[in-house]
Amino acid sequence: MVLKDTATLDPSIDIQTAATTPWDIVVVGAGPAGTAVAARAATNKLRVLFIDRSGLPRPKVCGCCLSPLALTELSNLSKDTIPQFAMSTLSLTDLTIVAQGYCASVPY
Repeated sequence: MVLKDTATLDPSIDIQTAATTPWDIVVVGAGPAGTAVAARAATNKLRVLFIDRSGLPRPKVCGCCLSPLALTELSNLSKDTIPQFAMSTLSLTDLTIVAQGYCASVPY
């Protein structure tokens, strides 16, 4: 079910077209996992309908701390975009969590 007041669509497609098009895959959720699935499916020439409750781009930073494994996965998804990520990365040496007056650090 798609509610008109909560769904956003690319300007090139309207809700009626989205509802009547035969899609190979429908991805619900534009978080890291959903984005990875949609990107991989599109790379494999599948017709992908990508649905999220919010519009994109989001007004918040997602993935502000990407592990080396996450960067490798991004590189596997798109060889064209990873160089721009790599230029602005900083290595983390440890992780510190502070809550309710307590502090814990672990090497990363």
